[in-house]
Amino acid sequence: RLTRGPRLVPPPAASKVEDDANYPWSKRGSPMTTYEFAAVLLAILQVLISVLGFVVVAWTLRVLVRQIDGQSSAGVATRQLEFDKVVLAHPCLYRYFYQGHDIASGDPEYARVMAAAQLLANYFDGYFQQEGMYRQMWPDSKWKSYIQDHVANSPALRRYVVAHSSWFAPVLVVLCHQAG
Repeated sequence: RLTRGPRLVPPPAASKVEDDANYPWSKRGSPMTTYEFAAVLLAILQVLISVLGFVVVAWTLRVLVRQIDGQSSAGVATRQLEFDKVVLAHPCLYRYFYQGHDIASGDPEYARVMAAAQLLANYFDGYFQQEGMYRQMWPDSKWKSYIQDHVANSPALRRYVVAHSSWFAPVLVVLCHQAG
């Protein structure tokens, strides 16, 4: 009969993956393969290009916002100059928009005054429609004071806005009702 001697059991082997030199996470700390190095380098380049792209997009948006603000301010200045030119071309209009004179519907200048009132009302409506959307040439408090002064000094402007209240910003219509 064969006797069995002590059984020799090999010690438990560590995981093949932990010991294998072909894996970068191996306990032996083997170097990366060329493929792994290229993949890591490519990933770093992708991150750098993405960051650069983000910087370019942010800069471009900043330039666009400045252009839009500039165009908005230029448009506002142009509209103000249009009204000023009308008053300069027809000095008789001055008293209807700056000195509080009213005009009767039968007056020969009535159509001209109402056309100027429409121009001014559209200008003021544009401010209220864009309020807070673009940086303006002047602070909001100055705009509102300027508009309130015009509304207070022009019965023709108030009458025009109230008569066509559905065309204008509610704030402008309320100002005209309150001043009248």
